[in-house]
Amino acid sequence: MNKTNTNRAEYRDRNFFASSLIFTQITSDGDDFLHKHHFYELFYIIQGEILHVFNNGEPMLLKSGDVCIIPPESQHIFLRDRKNTSSHRDILIHSNLLKECCSFISENTVTLFNNTNDCLISHLSYSQIEEMERGMNNYVICRGQPDIPRLGLEKIICFDIIKLVLQNNVK
Repeated sequence: MNKTNTNRAEYRDRNFFASSLIFTQITSDGDDFLHKHHFYELFYIIQGEILHVFNNGEPMLLKSGDVCIIPPESQHIFLRDRKNTSSHRDILIHSNLLKECCSFISENTVTLFNNTNDCLISHLSYSQIEEMERGMNNYVICRGQPDIPRLGLEKIICFDIIKLVLQNNVK
């Protein structure tokens, strides 16, 4: 569990938000190091299953469809062996964007994203995973087009994530 790698410290300080307030990627390896960051991370398991440790808690087996939110400054690690071919969608959200979108709904909405005891917040069905993947793929395609208002698109994605949390909160 104490698997830290100082060579990967750049992950924490990497500027994911150089040109946008949301960064997304699909990860299927290279996520097996303890780290934390200054932004919110939402991820969901696209396929397979993997052990995940959040804030030095017990390893939790996450399966396809499980959704987790990692608040800023919270530590986490995926315990992945070489045979594990699971993949997950990472959606990194600048703290200011999430707070702004949450405050539009209510002052307290952002507290749903700040649980430091348990990061598992929801489970997506296969069709919901497909819908989220379509949205993320469209975002990746559109964000580089000059005639698309990037901030508006990012706010829509942020509201979709808030909607997901509000509708599917398993607590």
